[in-house]
Amino acid sequence: MNKAPVKAAEAAGIEEKIHQQICRYAMLPVGSCVVVGFSGGADSTCLLHFLWNHREDYGISLLPLHVNHLLRGEESFRDQRFAEDFCSRLGLPLRIVAEDVGRLAREKGMSLEECGRIVRYTAFRQAAGETGKIATAHTASDLTETVLFHLAKGTGTQGLIGIPAVRGNILRPLLGISRQEVEQYCRCYGLDFVTDSTNALPEYDRNRLRLEAVPVLRALNPRLEESVFRMSLHLAQDQQFLISLAEKALANARLPYGWSRLKLAEELEPVLSRVVSLLFKGEEGVRLDAWHIEKAIACIRGEGAVDVPGNRRLVAKGNRVFVEVSRKKQIPGEGNSCWEAPLRQGKAVLPDGTQVVLEEAGHKNPNSAGKINNLLFNNRDLYDTIRCNGILRYRRQGDFFRPPGRGVTKPLGKFFGEQGIPPEERDTRLLLAEKGSSQILWIQGIGPCDALSKGKETEAISVWITQKPAES
Repeated sequence: MNKAPVKAAEAAGIEEKIHQQICRYAMLPVGSCVVVGFSGGADSTCLLHFLWNHREDYGISLLPLHVNHLLRGEESFRDQRFAEDFCSRLGLPLRIVAEDVGRLAREKGMSLEECGRIVRYTAFRQAAGETGKIATAHTASDLTETVLFHLAKGTGTQGLIGIPAVRGNILRPLLGISRQEVEQYCRCYGLDFVTDSTNALPEYDRNRLRLEAVPVLRALNPRLEESVFRMSLHLAQDQQFLISLAEKALANARLPYGWSRLKLAEELEPVLSRVVSLLFKGEEGVRLDAWHIEKAIACIRGEGAVDVPGNRRLVAKGNRVFVEVSRKKQIPGEGNSCWEAPLRQGKAVLPDGTQVVLEEAGHKNPNSAGKINNLLFNNRDLYDTIRCNGILRYRRQGDFFRPPGRGVTKPLGKFFGEQGIPPEERDTRLLLAEKGSSQILWIQGIGPCDALSKGKETEAISVWITQKPAES
C-alpha cells in the first residue's frame, strides 16, 4: 500500500483538512505512541491509513486495536479477519480484544450501545497506558448526528458542541471531514473496508437520524456537516472562554471552607452555570442536567440546597456555598432502594406507609380516584408468569427500560430524563420487575414496557394499582 502520487493528489484536499485538525489541537507530539481504534469500516480505515502514511512526518508510532463485540455472528469475525489482513499489509501489529458485549450488557442491565462503548474505551485506555494517545475515527457526519440527537432531547452549549476534538488523551483527527470525504479518500487510495450491517437498521435512534433526518437537512444545505463542524468549533471556543471566567469567579470567591455566596451571586448566569458544573467537577458518579443547574443557581442567588445524582448536594447557607455528601431522608431500615413487595392481588405497604391495592379488572376501569396507572398484559399466561415472580420496588443501579414501539433499550435514569421526570421524583416512582432482574416491566405514571404492551386486545387483562394514604 505505497502512496500513489496521482491518487494522493486527488485526496490532497481531504488530507489537508485532517492535517489542519491535528495541528489546531497539537494532537500528535513527536514520539507519541498512538492507539488507533480500528473496526475495519471506512472511517477507521481512512484514519489508520492516513496516520500510517504520515507516521514519519509526525514522528509517531502506531498500535491499531480491534474490538470484536461478538454481536453479529460470522460478520464480527469477518471484520476481525479484515483488520488482521489490512494491518499485516501495512506492517503494523494489531491488538485484538474480544468481549461478549451482549452477555455483559444483560448482566449489567445496560444498553448494547453503552456497554459496547465502555468495552471499547476500556480496551483503548489499557493499551495506551499513562503516556499513549488514543485516536478514534469520528467524522463531521458523526458530529452532526450527535448534535441533532442532543438537540432533539434538549441541550445546552456542551451538547451542541457534540463530540470534542480532544478529551484528555483521546483524539479525533477526522472530525473536520464528512463520511463522504472518508469514502472518497478510500477510493483514491484503493482501500477496501467492511460495512456493519446494523448501520442500516432503522430501529436505532442514531440510524434513524442518519437515514431520515440528515438527508432532509442536507437537501436544505449541501454543506451541512461543514456548517455543524464550524458551529461546534465556535461554540467550543465560547465555552472555554466562559469556563475561564467561571474559574476566575471561583478563585475570587474562595473561602477557607467553601466559596462566598454573595460574590458568586454577582456573576452573570452564563458564568454561574459553569461555576455550578465546576463545583461538581471530579465528583465520581455526578451527572447534572438543566434542572440541577437552574436549581443550584437559584440557591446561590438566595439560599437553599439541591441534591444531585451521585449522592452529592450543593448547599448555599448564609454567605457560604459548599458541596457535601447528600443527606436525603431515608426510610428507617434498609432504605427505599432495598424495599420490594411481591406482585399479588391485595394490599402492599410502601416504605412511607402508603398503601397500594392491586386488583384484576379485566377491561374495566374501576375509576378509582387514587389510581396510579394500569398494567396491560398481553395474555393470561404472561400475567400468571409475572405474578409468580414479579415484584414492586423502586429504582436500583443498572435498571433499564424498553419503551413501547421504539425498538431501543434505555438505562432507566436516561429514560426518566427524556420523559422530563424531575430528579427528586425518580427514586419514588413505583416499578414492576421480575425478582433479580434489572429489566423494568412497568413504571408508575408511564405504563408497561414494549413486551407487555403488545398482544391481542381480546386476550388482554388489566391489573389496576390504586394508591391509598397510610393507615393511622
